[in-house]
Amino acid sequence: MTTGRRVAQKRKELGLSQEALGEKLGVSRQSIYKWESDSALPEVEKLVALSRLFGVSVGWLLGVETAPGGGELSEEQLTLAEEIAARYAPKAWLSPRGRTAVKLFGAAAAVCLCAALCGFYLRLEQLTRNDSQLQAAITRVEGSVNSQINGISSRVEELLREQNAVTADYAATLLGADPSISQAFFQVYAVPKNYAEGMTAEFYTVSGGYPSPAVQAEQKEGQRFAADLECGLAEDISISVAFVYPDGTRQTQVLDHYTGLYGQSFPEVRTHYDLHYKPVENETFVLAKTEGV
Repeated sequence: MTTGRRVAQKRKELGLSQEALGEKLGVSRQSIYKWESDSALPEVEKLVALSRLFGVSVGWLLGVETAPGGGELSEEQLTLAEEIAARYAPKAWLSPRGRTAVKLFGAAAAVCLCAALCGFYLRLEQLTRNDSQLQAAITRVEGSVNSQINGISSRVEELLREQNAVTADYAATLLGADPSISQAFFQVYAVPKNYAEGMTAEFYTVSGGYPSPAVQAEQKEGQRFAADLECGLAEDISISVAFVYPDGTRQTQVLDHYTGLYGQSFPEVRTHYDLHYKPVENETFVLAKTEGV
């Protein structure tokens, strides 16, 4: 409820017209109309006069909680208000009547300040809440955008691989690895994307950074080329195919890449120790073997 509505409510409760209320306060009916329509706010002294006439506090008229004691100032607060008045107010304010005016003015100012501070903190809290919501929204948007970018990048890479691929189908299968002779064995096949009568295919490996001699593929049923490969055992091994066309043109593509083959070729070894220390002279210890170990 606004200040104007509160004034209108109390005026009607007392059975006063706008003109009658204006006569009691020494203002025109138009002033009362402006107050009640919230197009103007009563002056401080008129607020005090309204609070007395209606039997309510100035804080109630302004729509805020009043301070204990109906908005009265303490002696310390009154002294501070008088000091301010002594600097900036006319000398007549320091008379007994002026002292009362300062007191009433201070009470109304305290209420107005309270209302302003309440509004400020409510606004600040709202802005803080809005800022947190905005930050959360920005984080969600960034996550969504990054996810979409990653998805698009993966799709673009996939399309580029498909576009640049020279094979329509291929597979490379690891048959085994023998660390005793440091060799790895594969079975591979590849189908060219653009087949030409009379073309051939070669498979080769790169093991530990060293390329192996190319292996001539055997053409199986249809357009499928296959071969068995053997290369040095290493941590990194890549397998590629090269299609050689009748005019001498070569098209090459990496088919597969293996990592960690050398380490994975060794059997897993597990150890179990059941050892204890046996004290001897001079506060030293020797390692004693447990029976059966």
